[in-house]
Amino acid sequence: KNPFEALKITWVRVIIKAPKEVHSLLLSLLFRKRERKRKRERIKQLRKKKDISQSELASLISVKKNTVSTWKRGTRKTDFNALQLLSDYFEVSFECLLTHVDD
Repeated sequence: KNPFEALKITWVRVIIKAPKEVHSLLLSLLFRKRERKRKRERIKQLRKKKDISQSELASLISVKKNTVSTWKRGTRKTDFNALQLLSDYFEVSFECLLTHVDD
């Protein structure tokens, strides 16, 4: 296991406990562009595993249809609330969703 992945998992746990106002800042500091791409790929992988479209996912987690598309393209960051909804829907931990480490 990559030691940097373990460090990220620790930071994700810190972020979860942090005040809501700093979630986006902490997430952006923790995950560089390349890692955000991996997160987008992870969301896509989980979505394909459940055999649902982007539109269906949007409906299931109560976000606008184009929101999921903008996450995929990387034109919009996934905010903390959306990550919580995705984590709950896919029944995976934040660690799994953000670091691509399976539960």
